[in-house]
Amino acid sequence: MSSSPNRYPVFILALVGVLATQGCNFTMEPDPGATEPGLFGEDPEAGAGAVNTPNPFGGMMDGQGGSIDFPAAGEDGAGGTLIGAADAAVPGADSEIGEPEGALDAGSPHPLGPDGGMPCADLDADRDGLCDGVDPICNADGQAVTCRRAQPMCPDGLVPEAREGCYTGRCVSWDMCGQGGACPDVDGDGICDLDDPVCNPDGEPVTCEREAPMCPEGQVPTASAGCYSGECVSWDACQPVRPCADADHDGHCDAMDAECNADGSPVSCERPPPACPPDHYPEITLGCYTERCLTWEECDDVLLLACMADEACPDDRWCRETLDPVVSQCVPYLTEGDVCGGFQIPSEARRCHPTTACSDRDPRLPDGEGVCRAICDAETPCEDEAYCAVADVCRIDGECHLAADCLRPGNDYPAPFCEGWPTCNAENRCDFFCGDPRCIDLAGVDFGPCERGIGVARINGVCMTISGCNAGDFRLFDDLQACLQGCR
Repeated sequence: MSSSPNRYPVFILALVGVLATQGCNFTMEPDPGATEPGLFGEDPEAGAGAVNTPNPFGGMMDGQGGSIDFPAAGEDGAGGTLIGAADAAVPGADSEIGEPEGALDAGSPHPLGPDGGMPCADLDADRDGLCDGVDPICNADGQAVTCRRAQPMCPDGLVPEAREGCYTGRCVSWDMCGQGGACPDVDGDGICDLDDPVCNPDGEPVTCEREAPMCPEGQVPTASAGCYSGECVSWDACQPVRPCADADHDGHCDAMDAECNADGSPVSCERPPPACPPDHYPEITLGCYTERCLTWEECDDVLLLACMADEACPDDRWCRETLDPVVSQCVPYLTEGDVCGGFQIPSEARRCHPTTACSDRDPRLPDGEGVCRAICDAETPCEDEAYCAVADVCRIDGECHLAADCLRPGNDYPAPFCEGWPTCNAENRCDFFCGDPRCIDLAGVDFGPCERGIGVARINGVCMTISGCNAGDFRLFDDLQACLQGCR
């Protein structure tokens, strides 16, 4: 058995033979910062010379197509380099051993392609050393992404843009990448105008199945709520997009819509649509045609059928019964100033908006009509030149429904300077008479749920005993005779 040291020359000779036979020419550089192990079993702490010892067999292979050269390390202790003979420095030449001619690095204008060999030529728009075909980011300023801002979702053919280490929120094509500065993005959807196929200022991507209109050169289709609106505009006219009429609120402009499906349900049953006259459109409820044809104005009034409760309707609508016992519909609330009350069947009922109340109804008429008025309280005061009336609704100064309204704080109107009482005349305006203040008509005033008598007052022009908990700020007569004599 041979001793251990005798195995190394045999190994080296075998390696040299392989290199000479194959004619390999390559360069391998170790990490300059790493410590190399001893090639021949020497202690790596012994110094650089012990690691990169000149090859005693290099001269044997001179001119044979390859060699192994282990130059000694420099003073900095960096490791040696394994190079082919064709790339080695010629002995006696002035040049030093360096990078092989033609070597590619990160600074090369022609980085390696995705196969690791063929260069990209000019297909590296941001010059970051990655071919455009495999580069996921346009970082034209050369800075790698380091911040935590989320990467935008980009359509096919576009890549996210990054500057100063962060995503900008824009998507650009490789033609736009590297041009410098922010690209024009009129609709603010994160896609440069030159690459953007649609004007959608609301930022909603197109998701519906409606086809885009054919637009002339220099214009793009507009979209709103995820659907094409049927119009074309130039980028100069893109923002803001003129909102289109959409009576059934399904995201389709009336000009392009063929059906009134106010409840938002697509057609799912097999019932055929009715034949509608011009400017009328078939109605859809719960996925089926209803046999009715409506104008867009009528369709708007039918918005959102098949509700189960007020909470299922928009804020400006409530859930009302219909003649169909199975279906209810969302209908608009009445607004301030609208007539309310009166005799109503359930399918035609009217209701004031929750911020208003039906006031001014004659208590003597069970089905009397009233007016929706804004509700007021300590936390919800009335607007200027208005006051909070007895019924806790706002009224214009000087107007009244009850005589007691004319005594409410903030109700300013002309009155004589004397002690007396106000009245609410036939025109619902406040008047004032000099005399006993107890003669004010207290019809409509609530004195509380108590059933004990608290005094005598005029109610609708008649002196009578009233019951309640207390009179509040009002002065009452002690007996009926005093009221009759004092308020003739």
